[in-house]
Amino acid sequence: MAPNNTKKDEEAVIKEDQWNYHYTNTTAAGRKKFFQCNKVNRSKRIVQELFELKLKLKAIIEMLHERGITVPSIHQLNSFLRTVSGNNLVQLQLVLAKMYNGA
Repeated sequence: MAPNNTKKDEEAVIKEDQWNYHYTNTTAAGRKKFFQCNKVNRSKRIVQELFELKLKLKAIIEMLHERGITVPSIHQLNSFLRTVSGNNLVQLQLVLAKMYNGA
């Protein structure tokens, strides 16, 4: 059985700055903390920033390569960009609706 160094292990995971606490589950073996990788969130944030700069798909992929970030598949990238542009469209519609109703 492995030694129980949960405090040290948890501190090491947090210091790595790659994991976020996700949830705790209580089982017959005791409490278990689960962490979630935040590399994906950083990648999404970078892709969104590049998209907002009006870069095309090929340019976004090249920028991700230059930054040493794992490039998602074209399908994943297209899907994410559709979601981002859809959110921007909804926000624009809300602003226009407020302007129209306020006038």
